[in-house]
Amino acid sequence: MESLAALFMLAVASNVDNTGVGLVYGIRNKRIPYGALWAVTIIGGIASGVAAEGSIWLKQWLPPFLESGIAGGILIAIGIRSWNFSSIRSLYYQALLEKEWWFLSVALSLNNIGLGLTGGLLGFHPVIFGLSIGLTSGIALWIGSRIGEKLGKTAWQQWINPLSSLLLIGMGIYQFLGW
Repeated sequence: MESLAALFMLAVASNVDNTGVGLVYGIRNKRIPYGALWAVTIIGGIASGVAAEGSIWLKQWLPPFLESGIAGGILIAIGIRSWNFSSIRSLYYQALLEKEWWFLSVALSLNNIGLGLTGGLLGFHPVIFGLSIGLTSGIALWIGSRIGEKLGKTAWQQWINPLSSLLLIGMGIYQFLGW
């Protein structure tokens, strides 16, 4: 049960930026094509699963005490990167979606590669990890666009990405320290 909760927290925290992209798009009353949602889901899932498989392969050469430290370090790095570039990334993803949704799905899945490495080091099965991260990625983008359509621009929107970044950093510190 604890591993399912950790998987859920990782999936949600790592894909909150997808919700932010969807929010911005929904605020502008632009629909994200279903092809884009499926592409984000599939490419994000494959990227996470392959990265998890790669880190499981890498795990055979790492001493056990380094595994959780590396996994925690990756989570901290993703959280800090998310914190620093959250507003720039939203504008970048908007431009990508307006040009071609295929590029958006590749750009959003890059975050899932680091998460996949973490998932493999933490011992998650690559297929289950890839499916859960991929589905959460597409669902977060879809939910964000629907909420954006309903709510419009509000003051709480500016806090979404920093909160997810703090959650990732906190989970990384927890994992790094091995509690």
